[in-house]
Amino acid sequence: MNEAQLDRAMKIALKLKHCGASHFQRELYVGYAEAMRIVERLQDVGVLGDYVPKHGYIVHQTGEDWTLGCTKD
Repeated sequence: MNEAQLDRAMKIALKLKHCGASHFQRELYVGYAEAMRIVERLQDVGVLGDYVPKHGYIVHQTGEDWTLGCTKD
C-alpha cells in the first residue's frame, strides 16, 4: 500500500458513515487482504472505529474534521 492509495482510501471513508473492506476493493481495485490492511491502517490513525455487523466499520471523522485536524499547529 502506498501513500497515494492510502490517501484515496481515506477520502472514500470520510464521505461515508460506515465503510468496509468491500468499499476499498471496489474503489481501489485491490484484493481482500490489501483492503483489510487499508482498514487496519485507517483504524490506527483514528479514521475508522469498530466493526458493526451488516454496516461495516464506523467512520469517526468527517472530511471537515480531518481537514481541521491536519491544519492545527
